Amino acid sequence: MEGYLDISQTRVRYGDNEILKGIDLSVRKGEFVALLGSSGCGKTTLLRTVAGFNTPTHGTISIGGRDVTRQPPDKRGMALVFQSYALWPHMSVDQNIGYGLKLRRVEAATARQRIDEMKALLGLQALGSRKPAELSGGQRQRVALGRALAINPDILLLDEPLSNLDARIRLTVRHEISALQRRLGITAVHVTHDREEAMVMADRIVIMNGGEIAQAGSPQEVYNKPNSDFVAAFMGAENVVEININVFGSSIGISEGPNNRKAVINRGDRTLSSGKAIARFRSEAVQMAAAGAPPASIQDGLVLTGTVAQVSYPGGLWRHVVHLGEVSLIVDSATRFDEGSAVEITVPETALYIFPHP
Repeated sequence: MEGYLDISQTRVRYGDNEILKGIDLSVRKGEFVALLGSSGCGKTTLLRTVAGFNTPTHGTISIGGRDVTRQPPDKRGMALVFQSYALWPHMSVDQNIGYGLKLRRVEAATARQRIDEMKALLGLQALGSRKPAELSGGQRQRVALGRALAINPDILLLDEPLSNLDARIRLTVRHEISALQRRLGITAVHVTHDREEAMVMADRIVIMNGGEIAQAGSPQEVYNKPNSDFVAAFMGAENVVEININVFGSSIGISEGPNNRKAVINRGDRTLSSGKAIARFRSEAVQMAAAGAPPASIQDGLVLTGTVAQVSYPGGLWRHVVHLGEVSLIVDSATRFDEGSAVEITVPETALYIFPHP
């Protein structure tokens, strides 16, 4: 893939700790890439290394074929929007947006025009003379974005820029940023630990784990075709059961177990060997019925038998905690099943992720 931002074999150490372990990533011009992962996975370290705040111990970073690995942050043509917004409290909105232009000694009339363009773009026209303390969280976020975009960066870096906003505003700003990025055709790299945020905003998601890339792909790919147990769990398939499988030709036979019926499913492109395996699935991707309902065909997917231990209503669907022996599953259903009732859960083949037993 022809990249615009190329990160090659990049390693970063803090003392004896290797935080990034040979990252290879190529970002196309105009692409919006989200770095997704839990705390400590290396996503912010990678962003700061791209920005020039960390120097790699090995590997290179280049933009449009130009090696910037040893260049200072201000020579890289990038702008970074911080989690804390980092606005100057004593400056007005206009002064904050124009701060990077002032540092670059852009002449006053051009700077004025650029500041006005940014305010119009971000709906801040009426707020030019206000100080950050007089603004809401969403407005401060827009000012930080305006300051970053005013210098016309080649690459926009976003470090969890929405995590300080309340949930309702976050949804709006999320769509505003991605619409703006598409309209301007700007290349963006966004760090987040919020799966839904990455899914909604990014063209491509890079899931990180322990300083390495676990999987990279479109939102649909990483959601529907996780390549490992870790990615499946991270992308919401948190229910897990142990099974025994027999792989033959284009099929996978699932042996009958203490809490599951015998089943046969398509092998598809799964690379598996016969023996112990683990099956993962999402809480909303299954059908639940009272035990003793007419049995499903063995071709319909994995059928599990259990007992409802707890019921709650988070909205839209009923949420059930179902016990299968020692294992607890969470199952969402439009129908409410009483606590203590015996149930059968059918996981369709398309919703079932099977991986080798660790």
